[in-house]
Amino acid sequence: MADYPDYTSLMQIIGSDIMVPIDVQAAYIMMPIDIQAQYVTLEIDIIAQSVGNIAIDIAAQTLGNIAVNIAASAVTLNVSIASIAGGVTFNIGTVSGTVNVAIQSSAVTLNIAIQSSAVTLNVNITNTTINVSGSVTATISGTVSINITAQNVGVYLQPEWAAKTGVDKNFLASTTNVAFGSGIYGDYTVATGKTLYICGFSCDNFAYNQADADSNQMCCVYLTDMTTDVRLAEIGGNGGAGMVLSKPIAIPSGHQFRYRVTNRANHYTSLGITVWGYEV
Repeated sequence: MADYPDYTSLMQIIGSDIMVPIDVQAAYIMMPIDIQAQYVTLEIDIIAQSVGNIAIDIAAQTLGNIAVNIAASAVTLNVSIASIAGGVTFNIGTVSGTVNVAIQSSAVTLNIAIQSSAVTLNVNITNTTINVSGSVTATISGTVSINITAQNVGVYLQPEWAAKTGVDKNFLASTTNVAFGSGIYGDYTVATGKTLYICGFSCDNFAYNQADADSNQMCCVYLTDMTTDVRLAEIGGNGGAGMVLSKPIAIPSGHQFRYRVTNRANHYTSLGITVWGYEV
């Protein structure tokens, strides 16, 4: 048989719009592709079970909504938000481990909804001013440690806070021209679901007639829980008496509290009693 020569064809395409159909039947072909167009839409479907690190660098100044859905069961996610003007919402459905949130921006609205029952949450807020409006209710089982390092912090005791918020209680009763063994009293029923705390009381007693002004003006004060018929406190004095309780007297919900001052001088006097505390 005669040998056929090996012909090599050279092709040069100069036109800008030419479609050349190519039928490739070889098993392995390496074809370099150079894409010079400015806009390309490239779809990538990754079906592998294990994917390494994917670095994403977003340099645009203005971004729309970016939805991220991570369905894997074991993911380590580090999110660093340097500066945000607006709101950030984190909804953590089920977490077993540690969640650390560090906020360094001075103007951030942070909404955190944690539905898991076993979460260790460390929150470090470096902002110097925190404003809480409305009612805050917290149920804590365990030990809560509060460390206040600010230089200017005002801490109210319960009686002071009661006076500030308007839940303090002040009782007063007075009368004039009463004989020995007589006096004045007042009653108060503690509101349902609350407890009355008595912090102190005082009284005064002085002669009704000028002729008795130089005599002893003896008097006695009694504080009583009328519901249980228990005398809670008593004090006597000449011309008056008073006491600030180091341990407040607690009177339960629904109980009737009575405060009374009695003349113990052997002449007619005028007297009065004041009791103060708070109810929560």
